[in-house]
Amino acid sequence: MAGAPPFAAIAPELFATLHGSDLAGFGIATFDLPLLAAEFARAGLPFRAAGRRVVDVLALYRRLHPRTPGAAVREYLGRAHEGAHSALADARAAAEVLDRQVGRHGLPATPAGLHASLVEVDVAGRFRRDGMDQVVFAFGKYAGRPLAEVAACDRGYLRWVLTRPFLDDVHALVRGALAGN
Repeated sequence: MAGAPPFAAIAPELFATLHGSDLAGFGIATFDLPLLAAEFARAGLPFRAAGRRVVDVLALYRRLHPRTPGAAVREYLGRAHEGAHSALADARAAAEVLDRQVGRHGLPATPAGLHASLVEVDVAGRFRRDGMDQVVFAFGKYAGRPLAEVAACDRGYLRWVLTRPFLDDVHALVRGALAGN
């Protein structure tokens, strides 16, 4: 935030405030706590999650609202998913759930419209766009860093990505970055 003091300036007071506290938040276990621990480490303060009770509301939400085909059929179609895990039953259920989702949520009714609303950069979401419309990593050690920046500083990592079983659209983005596009 513009005008805010650097983290190091507030770290001792925040560290003291959080000392011995249990913590809760939405996505706290996978985002906030690692970020907080890294910032405290940079400030020379040993922030630890061990010994605290941490309640991740996102984890709780996912437990209470499973993201399975059966759960989607129950939520959108109001019935059990008969024949679950057979290719035909799963395909039919997916089509019916999609139809309900489009109607209930006012989503685009064409494949092109749905694709455009769901796919920001690549189909699997390995990359995204940041606030400056740059393509940035959404995974791995460079998560949040611009692809072009990584191409300039760690070409070996991008060559490694090309050896992994990512979809062809990811490989095309990486090859383009290596070529300077």
